[in-house]
Amino acid sequence: MIKFTKFAIYFVFGVLVFHISLLSSCVKPSLDDNPIPKITLDTLTKINKGNNIDSFVVNLYFEDGDGDIGLRQQDTFFPYTPSSIYYRNLYIRYFEKVNGQFTEVARPFTTDTIRFSYRIPPLADVDNNKFMKGNIEVGILLNEPPIRGNDLMFKIYLYDRALNKSNEVESQIFTR
Repeated sequence: MIKFTKFAIYFVFGVLVFHISLLSSCVKPSLDDNPIPKITLDTLTKINKGNNIDSFVVNLYFEDGDGDIGLRQQDTFFPYTPSSIYYRNLYIRYFEKVNGQFTEVARPFTTDTIRFSYRIPPLADVDNNKFMKGNIEVGILLNEPPIRGNDLMFKIYLYDRALNKSNEVESQIFTR
């Protein structure tokens, strides 16, 4: 029969605890658990009308840990009131290159910047609360050609129902 001293038992226990904590620190947290949406720009395709850019088709890939992307038609009460930033949940900001720098463009005779906003419907059951991934595709119609510069680009982000803002992605540069 093998006899263990208290020191040996504590030593073996300490070594086990050390190795378990070392191994558990190597395990990365799952992205599936992150309630903040993450987006990447799959494609942004320009559509020309004659010599001018007429519109774009945006294809985004998204991941959301709790699956709460999208607003129902009846989601119009606080915080989704029509006057709120959360009434729409996908935003595309428009930039043009002026004097070597990209700046957001204001509509003529106003200080309002040109932003395209969309109200994306729920992409899954509203009470899903499960990891969700997929693609969102929207179109952008440019009512006016680029105003100040020849080069243009977009920055895109979205909000989920819990008002978590995704990362912001930047498009490639387009020349008119």
